[in-house]
Amino acid sequence: MQHKKTLRKAGLKAGILWGFQMFVFMNYIFPYVGSEEISISLFDVVLWSCAGGFFGLTMYIFGLWNLKRLY
Repeated sequence: MQHKKTLRKAGLKAGILWGFQMFVFMNYIFPYVGSEEISISLFDVVLWSCAGGFFGLTMYIFGLWNLKRLY
């Protein structure tokens, strides 16, 4: 049971960090390097938030799968 709580926290943290990192790279760094206009829209915020949530959920599911294989 304790492992599931740890996995849940780790998955949430991974999803938030991944989504934020992708948001920054795709909306600030890549347009700056490509000499394009830097613009932010609500769509981008929602897109990368959902993508981060999906990534975190995927990491949690793979962690549970590995946990079941170990115990």
